[in-house]
Amino acid sequence: MAFPRRTLAISGSKSRNKGAAWERECAKLLTQMTGVECKRRLEQYRSGGADIDTTLPISVECKTGYQIGSNTIRAALQQAREGAENLELPFVWVKQNVKGKSPERYVVMDEETFLPMLLAHLENVIP
Repeated sequence: MAFPRRTLAISGSKSRNKGAAWERECAKLLTQMTGVECKRRLEQYRSGGADIDTTLPISVECKTGYQIGSNTIRAALQQAREGAENLELPFVWVKQNVKGKSPERYVVMDEETFLPMLLAHLENVIP
């Protein structure tokens, strides 16, 4: 039995469109929060690198979908690490869709990134 190609092509296109919309949403939120211009990096699919183009010291991979597994997260985090230059913080910004509920949004980073951020935060919070 042959697979219906049209259905598969539409599905892939919808997935890319959702991913691009999430990247634009993340860039817009970062711009609003920081006042620093952030935009979706268009050449990322050809040349690699982070999903968001900005002068902020971050390297962001944006992922969205209903089923985002640990392998996807690991690969995205590795890509963020590889795209990070100098003192950029690599992380993955996830929007996990849940049927019938609002999407869950979270950030994933490795321990090497998280612990220094936690210590810096604690120095400012704890007298």
